[in-house]
Amino acid sequence: MPRAISKSRQRSGYHSHRQRRPSLSIAIAGYRSLSESQSPMRLHGRSLNRCLNRPAVLLTVIGAALGFAVTMCVQSLSCLPPTGEPRLCSASRVLGQQRQLRSIRDPPERRPSDSPLRPSPHRELLLVGIMTAQQYVDSRAYNVWKTWAQHVPGQVVFFIAENTVVSSPDLPVVRLIGVDDTYPPQKKSFAMLRWMADHGVDKFDWFLRADDDLYVRGDRLETFLRSLDANRALMIGQAGLGTVDEFGQLSLADDENYCMGGPGVLVSHVALRTVRPHLAECLRNMFTTHEDVEVGRCIRKHVGVSCTWNYEMQTIFYNNQSGRAAFTGDLNVEEVHQGTTLHPIKLPPVMRRVHSFVRGQKVADLRFRSVQLSRDARAAMDQLRRLGVPVDVAEWNRYSELGKPASLLKFVPQGHDEILHWDMLSPTNVLFCSGMLNCPRHNAETYLRSALSGVIRQVFELFNRNARQRGRTLQFQNIQYAYHRVDPLHGADYVIDMILWFKKFRGPHRATISVRRHAYIHQPFGQLEAVDDMRWRQIERQRVASKQVYAESLELDRSTPLVVIESRQTVYARRIHMVLPLSGRAETFKRFANHFRTVCLDEPTEGSVSLVVVLFPSGSEEEDAAIRAMLQELMQRSTRVTMIEISDQPFSRGVALARGAASVAADELLFFTDVDMLFSADSLRRIRLNTIFGRQVYFPIVFSEYAPDTWSPVDKQHTDAFHYGRRRGYFRHFGFGLVSLYRADLDRIGGLDTHIQGWGMEDVDLFEKCLKHADLRVFRAPDPGLVHIYHPVRCPPSMPAAQYKMCIGSKAASYSSADALVDRLPPVVVDGA
Repeated sequence: MPRAISKSRQRSGYHSHRQRRPSLSIAIAGYRSLSESQSPMRLHGRSLNRCLNRPAVLLTVIGAALGFAVTMCVQSLSCLPPTGEPRLCSASRVLGQQRQLRSIRDPPERRPSDSPLRPSPHRELLLVGIMTAQQYVDSRAYNVWKTWAQHVPGQVVFFIAENTVVSSPDLPVVRLIGVDDTYPPQKKSFAMLRWMADHGVDKFDWFLRADDDLYVRGDRLETFLRSLDANRALMIGQAGLGTVDEFGQLSLADDENYCMGGPGVLVSHVALRTVRPHLAECLRNMFTTHEDVEVGRCIRKHVGVSCTWNYEMQTIFYNNQSGRAAFTGDLNVEEVHQGTTLHPIKLPPVMRRVHSFVRGQKVADLRFRSVQLSRDARAAMDQLRRLGVPVDVAEWNRYSELGKPASLLKFVPQGHDEILHWDMLSPTNVLFCSGMLNCPRHNAETYLRSALSGVIRQVFELFNRNARQRGRTLQFQNIQYAYHRVDPLHGADYVIDMILWFKKFRGPHRATISVRRHAYIHQPFGQLEAVDDMRWRQIERQRVASKQVYAESLELDRSTPLVVIESRQTVYARRIHMVLPLSGRAETFKRFANHFRTVCLDEPTEGSVSLVVVLFPSGSEEEDAAIRAMLQELMQRSTRVTMIEISDQPFSRGVALARGAASVAADELLFFTDVDMLFSADSLRRIRLNTIFGRQVYFPIVFSEYAPDTWSPVDKQHTDAFHYGRRRGYFRHFGFGLVSLYRADLDRIGGLDTHIQGWGMEDVDLFEKCLKHADLRVFRAPDPGLVHIYHPVRCPPSMPAAQYKMCIGSKAASYSSADALVDRLPPVVVDGA
């Protein structure tokens, strides 16, 4: 679709009306002569005779008669059948030719009761018409209906071709008779406008023409529309002139434009009522293949209004030029916050992601408003108490904490151990901190940078709230430094040293000055909200239990086979399928087998646990024989233990996990584990709870032991593996080898990388795939019930470079704690001491 080009660029040397083709110029001349002939002319006596005596007029009359005769002959010849057939003009053939414009000239054959419009006793603000096609009606259109269409100040109708099949019965659709899914959709667009004019011009003030890849913020659109006069003929949108290559090809004069269809086009009921009788004529006389250009030309010609030239429309009707990659990155940007419509959003998961972000911003605004009202209520009650008016104690307690004025001094420490430290952020996003992981110096986390960006945006929104009345605006440049801390009782505090532009746009002294200012900001916490965890998980599973969720994801990768789960009655999975890759290490497997027998077979646990051991040859017949003997004993005792042997290729953890996952059903829960792991019954329960079918993947953070010879004397006295000490081990935040997910979710992300040999890298690859998938959420948390028993790490130099580097890092991090290493340092002897 043609993109917008600034008006100054159009006037810098492009003159489209001088570059038109001859055929287009003739058509325009014909339009002008037609409009001039409709104006009344007063010709009297001698003037009329002189006009009739002119040869040019006589030739014109003769030419018109000849043209009419030739037209009749051609129409009669078109009805002639081939040789040997009766010379009759079939009536059905004539009707077939007339059917092409039937949906434009005549209202669609639809009974009033079939209209998807809801009856309303009063005139509504907005009717949104969305064009969609067979390919997207059950994906993009359905997601639009389930997201922003539910928050529009009016009604939404989807317009489809005559033979389109719709799977969603609740989708309000209109079938346009005689219209197909031909692209560009000129006919569908004009037919949609005709239907909206016939059925809604007396019921709605405004009409929005939209595509199925558009997101609309209903609250902002309502505010914008209520500030305008719907009783005027208006066409509003982002003005476009076409691409550079299209200059001279769109038949636009210097002062002519059109509203780009992608970001949406608003038309008042007066404009739509006026253009309605001319829609069929405009469809028959198109100059280009761009339907938005032709709609704009039709309204401009017959209504007399063009698209708005206002520069702010590029922000209100925002069009991202990134194509399918639009809005897949960070959404906390100025364009998303300021836009009323966002285009294009090609993927349904991205549509849901944008909607979730917008609704989250709405919740944040409401919380901010709640804090403001609480402060006003507390100030009013303080005033009443000073006047001696009795105040309800319950009401006072309700607003006493939340209604405190903004301040950085709300928290008063009672001792040195309660002092809250400030973290410093440099202009290069380097964080200087204390008391956290990776301190004292590291790159700032993404969440902190995003939070700081959001705070700065809100600050400047407050600065510029009355910019027009004051005649000045403030624009952010960058920060010199920033301090940040979190008060666990009251909220987040910021001290920001920033550089900004001070722009004065009102005379007599207009100026733009770079200034430096400090901002002291307090973000208070809102009221506590409690949600039952089991109820929330049940709702999450019900959302993914229907076929529609999986049908929407087919658009992302149609080659991946998906299994549709009709319904899940249980709150969470009852059985866990442990997949254990194994090659040698018989003594370690003996410990794992005894632990598995104790936790899962001897003791009654909540639900059942099955074990799938994928066995590779180790090169030692004695090791392999011992492992098979232990597996045979387990399999004789329980049918929940199975063994898969792979003897035709070298060891690969990715291959082992993939083969083990393929042995279970699509709706079963998988847990990828390691032979050095020990687990508790509580950890199995957390695996079930923290893994949500179709929604959430669980990567637990395990406790990894150091070498026992580096433990403290107290740690060595504890024989229980589930004991945690600073010198005994650490929670491995950067380990991703253990994961629980459903088999269907593993297939959705593309499975495991089976080309990686040996140990390592396959877990990082799986973690990155889960992060990139739009529908799945990664959940991480330290799990004290998962303990990795220490073992010496071997890193052969023959390993690939990436795996060798990771192996060396893991070996160094898992050997000893920093405290133990410090104790091994020799004493420092100072001369002269």
